[in-house]
Amino acid sequence: MSVELTPLTAEQALALDRVAQLQSQSQALDAMLSVIGERPVVERAGTSVPIDTLETQVQWIDHQISVADGDIEPGSAEQLWRKRVGAMNSLVRLRYVEAQRIDM
Repeated sequence: MSVELTPLTAEQALALDRVAQLQSQSQALDAMLSVIGERPVVERAGTSVPIDTLETQVQWIDHQISVADGDIEPGSAEQLWRKRVGAMNSLVRLRYVEAQRIDM
């Protein structure tokens, strides 16, 4: 059984390149979160709810990425990874603020 591959359009190739860049950004943000460490035992309501919401959003995006793994149009993959990077950026910022308040 032979599988015929259709060549990518220039737009699809660019989208795949952007996906690779977004994946690298996502990995860097994951690393930043691990450096910040675990969440404190005592949490502030002002940061706790938004952090929980963002963590849930990232988990949902990760689920969508894993379900579609390898079987997704490059533009759609780029949108998912862009959403993940955006959510992770916000999450890292809030976790950093939360960690700074606890250290005070």
